[in-house]
Amino acid sequence: MADTVWANYTKAVAFLENKVDSSGLLNVTGLRDWARLGQGGHNAEGKALYYRVLATGVDLASHINESSFAIRWAANASALNTRYEAFWLPSEVHFTLGNDERALDLLRREWGYMLYTNLSVQSTLLEGFTANGSL
Repeated sequence: MADTVWANYTKAVAFLENKVDSSGLLNVTGLRDWARLGQGGHNAEGKALYYRVLATGVDLASHINESSFAIRWAANASALNTRYEAFWLPSEVHFTLGNDERALDLLRREWGYMLYTNLSVQSTLLEGFTANGSL
């Protein structure tokens, strides 16, 4: 079974690898992600899913002794992780600035809402934020 999955998996990963642009981030070219308009480009969701594909691929490649794939995908996953700062706003680094209570308040309000509202899938990868930051 692994042989059947492996051939399709390597094709799928190659498809995704071809969508990584000069920024080092996955450039999502689909514009209707889960029936929402205005999707695509560099986004945290695409990064998270691509990272998971690579990490799973490393594990699969290791189990079937495809070390060249495991090494390449591990390097790509590591490089992708270092590029995540594209989604980081340094002005909201409350913990670093010693403003721990503010940081925890922000986490509780934002993640608490994402995890418990019936308007989402109860995940920290909320699907409903719009370009202006509202739901």
